[in-house]
Amino acid sequence: MNSKEYYKILHTPLQEKDDTSLIYGGGIFLVLFVVINFIPIELALRMPVLLVIVFISVFWAIHRAEILNRNKIIWGICAFIFPPITLIILGLMGTKIGIKPIKKLVYEHRKKYEEKILNNKLPEKDAVALNSKIYTELSAQLKKDISSKFNELNIEPDSEPNQPSSPSRFTIWIGGLTTSLSATKSNNNTIIKARNGYIFNFIILILIIAVLIYVIIKS
Repeated sequence: MNSKEYYKILHTPLQEKDDTSLIYGGGIFLVLFVVINFIPIELALRMPVLLVIVFISVFWAIHRAEILNRNKIIWGICAFIFPPITLIILGLMGTKIGIKPIKKLVYEHRKKYEEKILNNKLPEKDAVALNSKIYTELSAQLKKDISSKFNELNIEPDSEPNQPSSPSRFTIWIGGLTTSLSATKSNNNTIIKARNGYIFNFIILILIIAVLIYVIIKS
């Protein structure tokens, strides 16, 4: 089995929620599409805005599709043709598990978790602590059971998981700068800095593309 698919299934979360940021993003883009197409705006201004929305949607959809173990090319094309709708649909979807025995295993663990949560009648503070403990224990058990099921079905990854590439010093530096400007001081770590740095770089790239498109249209 493809190593990426193998390890994504192996690390399937016990509880999977809708990606609200993706749903809200799709909703905002849908409103922008309607507004831009119904109010009188010059083509030279309308096209760059629409193209920026499309580019953001495509990259966002590809990233989310990879997380959900779904076809990145198909969802990238869908995001190019129907940007807002594709983002909303992806935001509502869960991780794809193409192996029926493992899919059944995940369903059983999630059902067990829900039952234990519903039977928790402790006071709110104690209930939260107990729910967290139950989630941690069942998550570890789910991963162990999925690994055992893989062995039982003689399914192995074709290679070891790839080591993620390290962010550049500039990415961490600019991420640290944006983090330091935020109100929360607890987020001052390398992971948060790297994430903020990537977001900053992505926004700058989109702005550069928008400016280039505007200049090309104007010329």
